Amino acid sequence: MVDESVNNADNGEVGKPSWNPVNPHDRFARKTIGNPIYATDFIRCYAEPVVAETINLDKLEVAQTHFLSERLKEIILDIPFVTKLRDTENDADVMIFIEHKSSPSRVVPLQLLTQALMSLYGDWTAAGYSETFVPKLPVMILLYNGAGEQKRELTFQGMFPNVPAGLRLIVPQFRVVVIDMQAFDYDKLPGNLVSQAIAESFKRATDGTFAEHFEDVLRRIWLGSKCLI
Repeated sequence: MVDESVNNADNGEVGKPSWNPVNPHDRFARKTIGNPIYATDFIRCYAEPVVAETINLDKLEVAQTHFLSERLKEIILDIPFVTKLRDTENDADVMIFIEHKSSPSRVVPLQLLTQALMSLYGDWTAAGYSETFVPKLPVMILLYNGAGEQKRELTFQGMFPNVPAGLRLIVPQFRVVVIDMQAFDYDKLPGNLVSQAIAESFKRATDGTFAEHFEDVLRRIWLGSKCLI
């Protein structure tokens, strides 16, 4: 998670982004969407349908990140989950990476690729660099709740607009699943009551109406938590 508006003046590297792991939006995302109990319904209802149709979201587990230092976990690793495909004949493992942003960004694919590569390389290391190692399928999600317009067609190759068409055939490519909270109306928030409360909190924190609707959000959370018990 990066606060790109702040210069890293402490070490003289002016112009480089500073990491801000205490951003309140980021902390809220980690405490809510970072919990498999809440993430299951939220991803199912707010991500594009192909995610829930092909991935077993009911079996989400927080991914192990033992190979990363605590500092690296704060800097590059946002919310990782592991699970399986819905296809019971395909035993492939899936790793879901969720990056949260509260301001528009075009470098999210690079951030998520970094997370995926370090995580998958850690798995390969744990497997003793075996030639039979099968990596988990990486699925990358951006959760965006900013006021500015975020590009919803977000691809890795989109970071290289001037690459010749022929060369694109051999340049890595993947698309990020974008959950843009601006796309959802307050009176039509999908999901269970907890998912609705999380979505409403993100939206109201962005448009500045959270304080005046605080009791409504708490009511959703209270009713939703009773349903989860």
